[in-house]
Amino acid sequence: MYFLSSFVYAGSMIGGLVERRNQYRECGVSSFPEHYSDTCPAGSEWEHQKAEEERERWEKKPPAKRPQYSALRTSNPWRPDWRAVLSDRTDNDEEVETNVPKNAIQQPWLFTRPFVDHIAALVKATEPEQVLLKLVNTFRFQRGLGILGDKLGKELYSTALVQVKVKMNGRGSPGDMAVIYALDQGARETWLEANARDGQYGRADWSTTDAEPKSQLQQVCQMPHPV
Repeated sequence: MYFLSSFVYAGSMIGGLVERRNQYRECGVSSFPEHYSDTCPAGSEWEHQKAEEERERWEKKPPAKRPQYSALRTSNPWRPDWRAVLSDRTDNDEEVETNVPKNAIQQPWLFTRPFVDHIAALVKATEPEQVLLKLVNTFRFQRGLGILGDKLGKELYSTALVQVKVKMNGRGSPGDMAVIYALDQGARETWLEANARDGQYGRADWSTTDAEPKSQLQQVCQMPHPV
């Protein structure tokens, strides 16, 4: 403490792991191991510890003051099960061969730099699996690694995890392992239309029968299902 106090007195800024984590998040850069999820043993261990902390905090609260995840239909409230998500996505793909077992999904991998710089090309490509395989093979060839076969293109594409930036629409500060809700196309258009009306006309009372003024979002949008 004497050493750190001398540094602070001299005008230096002291930061620990929490500050480092916040800097990585603000810069949009992956922070190890918390941003690597189940793609590596360290990320999986961090998620496990975080899940235990969240579970203990949830169990200490009385039932009336904690979210009921069974009613919200959230199957994994504390730790994301990426393999289950990938299995669901693969099972819904009509192009997947019927002779491939459901448990054939391999370890997910993090779609990060330098691949993320080419994500626009993947979105516009008619065969994104082959484009991704070409990018991975180019990356491996430049580092003296072996070339992957053509059959691995679909598996690489279906098991890739992409980090995204979530921008809050209004107030809100989501914490670690926050629940993200899925929207279908109809609900998405409804939310966007209601949000545009609130932004154009303000959060006025759209219904005179309600005692408390409500915005357009509060009236027309229902709670979606969690992912």
